[in-house]
Amino acid sequence: MNNTPPIYCDAVIDEHVGNPLIECLPAIDRTDEEIALAMMLKPAFSATEKALPARVRFALLSRMKKLFVPFAAHHQLFTHIDLGIRNSYSWRNPLNPATQGFLHHPYAVHNAPSLRYCQRSSGSIILLSGLSGIGKSCAMDAIMRALGRPIVDHYYGESRFCERQITYLTLRIPEDRSLKTAVAELLLKIDLSNNGETNYYTQYASVSHCTLTGMLTGLVAALSAHHTACIFVDEIQRLVEGRSTGARDIIEFLFRMRDDCGLTVVLCGTYASLKLLNRQFRINRRLCEDGLVELSRPLTPGDVQWNTLVKVAFDYQWTRETAEASDALICVCHELTLGIPGVLIPLLILSQREAISDGSEILTERVIRRTFAAYFGGLAPLLAALKGGKTWAKNKWDDMFLDFRDMEDPHAVPPAPSATAVAEDGAWGKSVPKSTAVPATEGTNGADTLEALTKAGLVRSPL
Repeated sequence: MNNTPPIYCDAVIDEHVGNPLIECLPAIDRTDEEIALAMMLKPAFSATEKALPARVRFALLSRMKKLFVPFAAHHQLFTHIDLGIRNSYSWRNPLNPATQGFLHHPYAVHNAPSLRYCQRSSGSIILLSGLSGIGKSCAMDAIMRALGRPIVDHYYGESRFCERQITYLTLRIPEDRSLKTAVAELLLKIDLSNNGETNYYTQYASVSHCTLTGMLTGLVAALSAHHTACIFVDEIQRLVEGRSTGARDIIEFLFRMRDDCGLTVVLCGTYASLKLLNRQFRINRRLCEDGLVELSRPLTPGDVQWNTLVKVAFDYQWTRETAEASDALICVCHELTLGIPGVLIPLLILSQREAISDGSEILTERVIRRTFAAYFGGLAPLLAALKGGKTWAKNKWDDMFLDFRDMEDPHAVPPAPSATAVAEDGAWGKSVPKSTAVPATEGTNGADTLEALTKAGLVRSPL
């Protein structure tokens, strides 16, 4: 745990002034270049490593898996989450007596209507969807990096006050879709964040006589005591894999985290998770009212952000000879991967391994195509179906398609009429119907984002 005093930034919004929970966050007015630097993840690389023996270079190739290049959609998603966290903190200043009353006497909030209203209106739910391999989990990791230190021991003003802030937690929906398992995992993560100085898990979840009600009470108290503002929830498509009471309980639990704790809840899943919107209007409205964000693949090899990703990836070549990311190679990569980063990066890793093994020591179209045929043959039917968009394919691979209205959910009630007005936007940040789309942020369109990456020195190849 980092015990160095946090750096406090002067608040520029009146209701944030004097709130250490907000002032310890990175400045709200950071430039696009600063945000890009915070989200970007570049693996280590040196041209001298090209001279190393083949087996050593095989090991170095795995570094490419760490590569992350932020684009316009990632900037917009970061802005949405960052503002949600600040709004979650705006009503609970620990230096405010009303907040201390809430922390130590939770029922006091019911006797303070104004505080109760602020609590309920400060929470939000953000639903992030996209096909498998598009980089949803990597995007959440990048946003967490840009949010700064997740754990802060406060030294505000001249002295330290006894408040530990755990800005965000992560949760993966358990395979058994059990609310009890999910709550126990959160309690354990709070203990781990505190370096074992707390024992919430032992107190509420590990004893033989523990009850779900007691676990929930303990979790709410722990989240409040440590000023948690955000929970990142991954793999939410598991909630639609079966009609179990556990799945419904988890959905209600996430709504409670927003309404009763004032948290920002970020839900992340494949397109299959959008079946949740077919269940009930109440669930549909509550999931969409704070924003539905899609990370979509680039549909053409000429997409400017796809070009940037391929060119940055080609900066990491451990073959003896360095191949340029020509237009022809960019088109070949898109043809084979259909613009899915989760396929592109493994393809380039294995292609370099093939080039090193056969002695050619350079990436060529022939090597890339041969590698794809040898290692990715199992993906060919799926990618062909994704390209064709056939209805039978949508039923077979429902997590790969956005048009979930064409798929039947056996547990769903009849869906509400679909919206017809669709906001037009570029690839990698495709909008959903206008009623639920997250508004674009000024200065974060595709061209501005690429310019920011170039200025920050993250993109070496001019576009």
